[in-house]
Amino acid sequence: MDRKRLDDPGEDIIGFYAVLSITFIFLHLNCLGNIYIFWRTFIKWKKRSPLETNLLFPFYTAITGEIAERVAFMLFAVHEVNMIYLAIKARPLDKPVCTIVGAFITGTEAAQMALACTMAVSTYLRVCKQKEIDPSYNYHKLFLIMFFAAVIAIAIEFRELGPAKYWCAAARFAPCIVLVLSTATFVVTLFCYVKVIRSVVSARVNIEAAYSDELANRQNLEAIVAKKISSYLLIYLLQWIPIMVYDIGLLAGSSSRWFYICAGIGLNLGGIGNSIQYAFNEGALSRDSESS
Repeated sequence: MDRKRLDDPGEDIIGFYAVLSITFIFLHLNCLGNIYIFWRTFIKWKKRSPLETNLLFPFYTAITGEIAERVAFMLFAVHEVNMIYLAIKARPLDKPVCTIVGAFITGTEAAQMALACTMAVSTYLRVCKQKEIDPSYNYHKLFLIMFFAAVIAIAIEFRELGPAKYWCAAARFAPCIVLVLSTATFVVTLFCYVKVIRSVVSARVNIEAAYSDELANRQNLEAIVAKKISSYLLIYLLQWIPIMVYDIGLLAGSSSRWFYICAGIGLNLGGIGNSIQYAFNEGALSRDSESS
């Protein structure tokens, strides 16, 4: 039995096309942004190893956001098919396909949350607590711990995953666990972000009072790296605000177009924001041949 189309008379036709077009635009801008980060980071990786910490964050963001969705794309074309089906049929996919697609999208969110929390805590420990962190081991260990914790929590709500009004993501009560996780991650990331920024400001004062060029150079490098990582964490914070608004709206039972527009923008803001910040921090075009 066919469900009602979202572009039928009496439905919110303007809202349907607004959600569809805005999400499509941000989805493909996000894809281009992540491709740009892959390209720039791959060039740096070929020319020098290991990658600096400030380059790992946008690269891992691209991996967890773009690769996770593109792996799902090979199976069900995840978000693209999600939206293409919506454009053609004017309604979300049916279960059980919609449940699987929603699980992939929710899993990608969990990976993004785990990544941001990992990098925030690692940066806080390194910059504020002067802890030596081995990127080749500790980042991966922290990430896996947080990611599996998020996946287990989401698995508990797996049966609730399925069609929302405009796409496959979650039924009404499933966002509760995502909202709790994203709020906790947001608070931890914000705390670390504020502490790191304060440390960077303090480092500038220490650089001026440094008693040796070597110490001054090291403190200056630490401040630069911390500032760059903090800029990417800021993008993360800005990205998850609209997603949290969407989850709150879904929990409240609202079907307002604005909540879905917030989700369409927020879910795809990471690649866009990180690519802009990457270009600002490292230069718009590759300069590795000059610096290596």
